[in-house]
Amino acid sequence: MVKPLLFPENEVKETYQKALSYRDGKHGLSKDTAKAKEIFSQIINLYGSHYRDEYAKAHHNIGNILYDEGSYADAADYFRKSAALGIQQSQNNLWRMQIDQKIPASLTERFFAICDLNKYSIPFKRENFIFDLKINELINSGIIVGSSGIYAKTIHNTGLLSSPVVWVEEENGLIDTGKIKTSLLVVGKKRII
Repeated sequence: MVKPLLFPENEVKETYQKALSYRDGKHGLSKDTAKAKEIFSQIINLYGSHYRDEYAKAHHNIGNILYDEGSYADAADYFRKSAALGIQQSQNNLWRMQIDQKIPASLTERFFAICDLNKYSIPFKRENFIFDLKINELINSGIIVGSSGIYAKTIHNTGLLSSPVVWVEEENGLIDTGKIKTSLLVVGKKRII
């Protein structure tokens, strides 16, 4: 068995700080995200997971740089690794990317991302949940009943909406609606009920 090469902890921390300085253009260094990304990669490849904090944060920072460059799928890969190592901000970034459709996500995954990011309690088991009624625009309807969830981009002039979950995606998409019977109503990203 080959033993990993270990480095003094202060060397690892100094290397990490140098990468941050290049990322932010501080401490006398010009902003250079390519150099910062190179040093963060060095932390991952050379120092490895023996230095868990710097290892996790290096993944997170590469994810941020890739996101800013528009490389969303690659950024998500780094955020996933960092989130698995306990960096909550990386998980939050993944949820935001799902919500904003920067990475592939189903309608249900996007809805759960909104709930998780905003810490909304969910009154049902996730594994059984589906939006059984999905409509872009619901206009001039009488009674609408969903057994699990109702999704619409906008809802105008409806009578009764009844479903355990109702998600109206657009922030101003709920207009002149009658009675709503639900355990969870989310309009845009905001929980109403």
